[in-house]
Amino acid sequence: MAESDYILQVVQVSKAFGANKVLKEVNLNVRKGEVHGLIGANGAGKSTLMKILDGVYTNYEGELYIRGSKVKFKDPWDAQNKGIAMIHQELDLVTNLDVCSNIYLGREKMGTGKISLDRHSMYQEAQELLDSLKFDIQADVQVGKLSPAKQQLILVARCVSMGAEIIIMDEPTSSLSHSETEKLFAEIQKLKEMGKSIIYISHYLEEIFRVCDTVSVLRDGQMITSERIEACTQNKLVEWMVGKKTDIGKKFFRKNPPGDEILTIQDFSQKGGIVQNVSLSVRSGEVLGIAGVVGAGRSELAKLIFGAMPKESGSMKFSGKDVTVKSPRQAVKLGMALIPEDRKTEGMILKRSIYDNICLIDYNNHLHGRFINYQAARKKAEQMKSYMGIVCHSMNQEITSLSGGNQQKAVMGKWLSVRPAVLILDQPTRGVDVGAKKEIYELIHELAEEGTAILLISDELEELINLSDRILVLKKGRVTKEYDNQERSTEKTRLLNSMVN
Repeated sequence: MAESDYILQVVQVSKAFGANKVLKEVNLNVRKGEVHGLIGANGAGKSTLMKILDGVYTNYEGELYIRGSKVKFKDPWDAQNKGIAMIHQELDLVTNLDVCSNIYLGREKMGTGKISLDRHSMYQEAQELLDSLKFDIQADVQVGKLSPAKQQLILVARCVSMGAEIIIMDEPTSSLSHSETEKLFAEIQKLKEMGKSIIYISHYLEEIFRVCDTVSVLRDGQMITSERIEACTQNKLVEWMVGKKTDIGKKFFRKNPPGDEILTIQDFSQKGGIVQNVSLSVRSGEVLGIAGVVGAGRSELAKLIFGAMPKESGSMKFSGKDVTVKSPRQAVKLGMALIPEDRKTEGMILKRSIYDNICLIDYNNHLHGRFINYQAARKKAEQMKSYMGIVCHSMNQEITSLSGGNQQKAVMGKWLSVRPAVLILDQPTRGVDVGAKKEIYELIHELAEEGTAILLISDELEELINLSDRILVLKKGRVTKEYDNQERSTEKTRLLNSMVN
């Protein structure tokens, strides 16, 4: 293919932070009007490469070409002016402003005399743009009142209004339901038909096969390969990503049947919320999967059980005894742990070290009178680091400096340091690479083998099917179906139909 057929070329790009070289002579070629997948393990260099393309990092080795012309961005604004726009995983929207204001954010149109904004023209053009893209969105609606899926579409509209020819999408479906994801895929197809080129970053390999024409694989800062998607298999992509053959579709069977009931809840209802009259039980050594679409009440149920949300009614038994849990402190004392859905806002203290985060729950076990034995706590944290396989330079580095997979391992390690009897996992593999996923799957299985009772909430249906002994379907805050999954034979389509129909 001639060089002129590529709208974007990355040639021998390298980037280092101090002595740490995170990109090593990377080459990437993106065709006009294609969806180009970019995958790699956490820490492979994807974010660094995208920040170079987005004009965030300007000090690097190598060259960039757009439509055959060499470019060197001074800042993100310069990258936008040359046709590159990025939709970040954490949506950069001002939610208290309306749709029009967000589309023109930083590019507002001024009226006569350049004294005030030309709001009439902005709203008219914004609505015409939304209508031309066939987005069912009004330009005068407050963004915070819209669903995550429609908020994604606002960012797509912003990119189009900028005249962007290359749109980078970073984990665009991470907060979307199955139906919302399908709608986004349809919009991506429309962008292709308009001649837009899309760089699509995702940890969900099934999405890569669904929407991408070409896929490139980064590993340890190096470009391993770029292939047409029809020449790839899922196992081959995983092998390229992690450097060895890995079976991520493995089904986990326990050697021993589940034991006695550890946790039982009866008619749990949330105070002023979606969860209504939910009853369930989980036994020692059992993984109970909880399926449902976004907004079904799964995370709310987890927080209700853990005492992190107020309960309207319902009863609980723990190891056969009637108990009342009104706070997370009481839940922890009983022997419960919750790995929350959003690790950054609910699972970590962002400005503290890995050591501080892992020790947070375990400090009480190292008290001598009024004093903490920090030496013993540190030793325990080091043991947990080894047990969880956390990769870091030092336990004293900030936890935010870790990759997503290692952050999740640290959050899990914090709770496993106190060996809970009941472990509630809410989206435990969200935002982690396939290598870290496999390690987390093995850990869940190992904990169940050791007798831990586990509630597993996940958007990934194969994850639920491959790990769970039973699966409950939650819809609009109520349990509507239960599947016996001892044989790991629940059909994905049946499970999905139970969730949405």
